[in-house]
Amino acid sequence: MVLPKTDEFASRFPDEIRTLLATLRMGNLGSLAVAECDDLALQARLFDYFRRRLAADNIYLFSYEVGPKDTNLVRSLTELTDHPRFKNLELTGKYKSIAIFVYGLEKFNGEQRKQFVKLLNFLRDRFATILYPIVIWGTASFVSQLSRNA
Repeated sequence: MVLPKTDEFASRFPDEIRTLLATLRMGNLGSLAVAECDDLALQARLFDYFRRRLAADNIYLFSYEVGPKDTNLVRSLTELTDHPRFKNLELTGKYKSIAIFVYGLEKFNGEQRKQFVKLLNFLRDRFATILYPIVIWGTASFVSQLSRNA
């Protein structure tokens, strides 16, 4: 795919955009990535950008906002992907695959975030049971905490 000259993100962050798009296009192989973004307005623009880019490849971008009870991300995403509404996305045949963007971690208090990171680390092998590419969006402080404790 040839990028338009007005592709703001691909011209500013070519390697990051290319890598993330390649990961998301892997379809039903599953994968886990972490994206760092402190600016929530920019994050929303990036979600829209990736939604449009992936739509051209018939890939549906599912945005999943975590809440206070979602400290066990594996369980939350397993429940999500087992839900009939999510299954309908697969069964329509309209999309080649589905990618999941996880966001909202900045709303966790310190204890919830600590529990989230602990469970993410402890259950990381169980992400292999979720057959969709997953991108966890977090702030710089979250990514630092994750890298120290994972």
